[in-house]
Formats: sequence, structure tokens, C-alpha cells
Amino acid sequence: MEKNPQGINWLFQTPNGIVLIVLIAATIVAAGVFWSDAGRARVLQFAERIGLYREPEHELVAVRDEAGNVLYWTCTMHPWVKAEKPGQCPICGMDLVPVRRESTAMAASTPQAGHEGHGAGMPQPQPETESTPEAPAGGPSNLFTISPQRQQLIGVQFTEAARRTLTKTIRTVGRIELDERRTAQIHTKISGWIEQTFVDFTWQHVAKGDPLFTIYSPELVSAQEEYLLALKAAEQLGKDTNPFPAAAASARSLVESARGRLQLWDVPPELFAELERTRKVERTLTFYSPASGHVVERNAYPQTRVMPEMTLYTIADHSNVWVFVDIYENEIRFVQLGQRATMTVPAYPGETFRGTVSYIDPHFQMDTRTLKVRLEFSNSDLRLKPGMYADMKLEIPLGARLVIAKSAVLRTGEQDMVFVDRGAGQMEVRLIRLGTEVGDAYEVLSGLRPGERVVAAANFLVDAESQVQGAIATWQGQEGNILPEAARPSAERAQQRAQSAITAEILEPQPAKVGRNMLRVLVKDASGMPVENAEVEVTLLMPAMPGMAPMSVGTTLRGIGQGQYTGTVEIPMAFSWQTTITVRKEGQVIGTVRTTLLAR
Repeated sequence: MEKNPQGINWLFQTPNGIVLIVLIAATIVAAGVFWSDAGRARVLQFAERIGLYREPEHELVAVRDEAGNVLYWTCTMHPWVKAEKPGQCPICGMDLVPVRRESTAMAASTPQAGHEGHGAGMPQPQPETESTPEAPAGGPSNLFTISPQRQQLIGVQFTEAARRTLTKTIRTVGRIELDERRTAQIHTKISGWIEQTFVDFTWQHVAKGDPLFTIYSPELVSAQEEYLLALKAAEQLGKDTNPFPAAAASARSLVESARGRLQLWDVPPELFAELERTRKVERTLTFYSPASGHVVERNAYPQTRVMPEMTLYTIADHSNVWVFVDIYENEIRFVQLGQRATMTVPAYPGETFRGTVSYIDPHFQMDTRTLKVRLEFSNSDLRLKPGMYADMKLEIPLGARLVIAKSAVLRTGEQDMVFVDRGAGQMEVRLIRLGTEVGDAYEVLSGLRPGERVVAAANFLVDAESQVQGAIATWQGQEGNILPEAARPSAERAQQRAQSAITAEILEPQPAKVGRNMLRVLVKDASGMPVENAEVEVTLLMPAMPGMAPMSVGTTLRGIGQGQYTGTVEIPMAFSWQTTITVRKEGQVIGTVRTTLLAR
């Protein structure tokens, strides 16, 4: 049979043949790119962005046998990345770490809570470090291992839980006011006309007993004349030759009545002595200051007609002042009557004034969520002026308490956890219950014992290691601990998340730049409503890399309304920074959101 010599040449000589050759070559190249580690990761990443691919939630690529070989390689910051051989993470560029199959005891443990039906009984991977201890009876282990070498690489530092004497410091601001108990108002009890004033300008200082003004009053003149007539009649009828003793007694009674009338009008004793000596009516009466202080109000002017209801002078004593401050709701329990306080004012930098808590308002301020507290300060030298702003500090001794550094606590919004050092690279994830926040430390109510060492630096990186090893995801609640979220029933967990969920979105910058950036974040609650009057902290973290220590920067944002918060942050270099947004209200964390911020 004769062969066709042009069969192969047809592929190269016709347009259809050339197209077929190009398609075959492209298919071979695409398959090679896809099945390479880096190529496949990039292709899947692109497909996931456009919605054509979704990473399986429980994908495990078993690329080695069970005889102690590596199960797969993964990234400590992105545990869903799995590769068959060593390399770098396609997302952040970090070196991948090996993950081995768990020990036999771990493999027989209960699968992750909430993952039922997805390979129950499947062994959980552990990193290539020292052997992991067996899980305690009744559930999987909450232990994981980070070798000392890797601890040093990622910058892990430890601190001890210890008992120490705590002093709660409350800092607030206040305003200086007059002591209302040391204020006097000057009125007359008669009507008349002012003839002369001795205190003739506001803020003039007067001493107790100083003359203020003189007043002419027809009523006062008539009362004096009545007194002189009664006095004269009593003298005449009081003689021994008087045959009518009853009339003498009546005359003495008239004297006392006239005298009492003048006394009710605040006539001083000196005027009675003068009347009895001269037997002449005084046309005007001089009024004297009943207190020492400064004239804060003056309505007394010469030739002015005055009535008893008029306030002629208001005199305030400045030798003692009040300071009103606002105490936040979560600090009310620390404030008691008689507590000592120190105060500073901008007018006298470096000087402190000491006073005491004299009154605690029984009503709470709903608009500011604060409680008014009044303090008293001596002001004998008159340096403290009403209207001044002041910085107040109250120090309340709390006694000996078990405390731990704030940097050691990983707060999720629903629970607080620490990583306890068990020695030889082993660490334990443990829930704790916190009490009072004092400075850079938290009081520990339960979950730790004095002397236990916990991770105080690189918590987020240790958290990433524990996530890779499944220590947190498989952790069952043990006696004395609160059951972790991952181990709760799905319905209960969903309900709690619905009640306490917080969302935070970085509105700008997108992207960030190296250097100073203006950060703006939108915070909403589970119902989608803006969260107002909160304390928002943002922490940016760059994990350790070969030859480079971890870096972290942070800032506190201020509210600008409608759930938005803003502030500035200095970004030292271009990177995809791991960003943690912590939202607090009244000192309590109500939510923590983790995201990334790209800086170019």
C-alpha cells in the first residue's frame, strides 16, 4: 500500500494545521506552568479572584508516607497554603515550614469541633519540632511546639505572672469652681436710698467688718425716734418718787419693743450706744460686710433706691475651692469619699496641689456616661482661680494581686488567652479571666499561677504557629476554662457571633505609602449600625523574615462621627502589613478584626 508523503507536511503548510500545532504547544506549556508550585499557586489565586475557584476548606495534600516523613509544607501566616516541597509562600514570601503527621495518640483523638463529616478521625498535622505530648483524656491537646531556634528567629520573649502591690491610677480633667458654702449675699431689710458706697468696684477684696455702704430710710429714722421717746419715758417714770409703778414697767416694756424692732433690721449695737449717749437720731445707717472675700457682684450705687428683695453685693471667699471631675463608668467602683487626690494646672507647671473627694453625685450622666465627683482644695494664697482647667490624678491602692503584662494577652473580643511556656519548646494555649487594667498590666482572676511563664512578645506569630499545628482549632475546654469558640456547638457559636460581631473596614489609605499616612476606619456592629464613642487601636505587624527581625507599629484613632475613626500612622517600609483593629468601650474589648494593609 502506498503511503502519502504529504501527510505530515500538511500540518505545516495549511492554516488549519498551523493553528492546531499552536494549540497543542500552548496546552503543554499551560499544563507545565500549572503543575509547578509557583505557577499553580498564581493560577489558582487568579481563578479565586474572578470566582472560578475556591480553596477547599479541609484540603490535606498527603505527599509522603506515614513513616515520619513530611506531610506537606505550609506558611505560618497563611495556613491554607500547602506545598509538596520547601519554598516560599506565594502570598507573603515567607519560608514555608514542614508539617508532620501527629503521633498515634493524637491521631486517635476527636476531630475538630464543628468539622463533623469532613474526615473524622483524620490525623492532625504537627510541625517538624520536638515530640508533642499526648492529649489529655477527654479531648485533643492544647499543646504545640516551637523549637528554641525558631523562637529566637521570630523574636519570642517571655514574662512571668507574679503577685505585686497594685495602685489604680485614675486620670481625669476638671474645672475649678467657687465653694458655694463660702458665698454671702448682701440685702437690706428696709427700703431706702443709698447715700454713700465704700466698695465701689467688682472683684474688690473686703474683710469681715469692713463698711460697704450707708442708707437713708424713713422707716429707720421713725424707729429711732420711737426708741428715744420710749427711753425718755422709762427714765422719767422709773424715779423713786413715781407713785405709779405699773406705768414705769410699761415704759420699760416700750423701750425693749423699740430696741427689738431696730435689732430685727440688723442695727449694730454701736448705734444703740450712740443713741443713748447723744439722744439724737442718726440720719443714715452704715452696713458692714459679714464675710471676707471678693465682690463678685455689685448693684449698690449712690442715690439708688433699694428694696429688701434686691441683692446689693455678692461676696465670695476664695480661700477654699471646689473642683468637679467626670469619672468613667468602669472606674466608679474605685472612687470613695475622703480619698486623696493630686492636681496640676497649666498656670503653675511642675507644682501639685493636694485635696480630697468631698462629694459623689448620686445621679449618672446619661449623655456622657460619666459620674460627677467633687473635690476640695485649700487656696489660702488665692493662686487657684475659678474657671481654670485642671488635671486630676487619684491613686487607689488595691493591695497584692496576681498580674501579667498586657502584651502577653491575646484578646479576641469574646475571650482572652495566653501562651504558657511548658519548657523545651512546648507551649500551651490557655484561657484566662482578667480583672482590673492597671498601667501596662492586667489583673488575672483565674487561669494562671504565680511564676508561670507566658509569651510577652511576638504573640501573633506564636498564634500563627499554633494555628498551623491545630492547637487552638482542636482545643477542648478543660476544667476551670471557658469552652473556646471553636469547640462550641455551631448554633450557639453562631448566636454569640451574631450578638457580638464587630466589623471594621479601612476606608483609607488604599493603598498606603511608606511614611506618614492618614488612617480612616469604619466600625459597625452586628446589625450594621455604626459604633460610636469607642476606643479604636490599630496595630500593623510585619513578621520576622530571614535576616530581619519582626516589626510592629501602632496608633490610636479618634472618633469623627458616623462610626468613623481617624489617626496617623508611620509605616516604615513597603509590605503587606498584618493589621489588627481592636475596638474597646469603657475599657472592655468589644471586638477585634484582623485584615491586611498594603504599603507601596
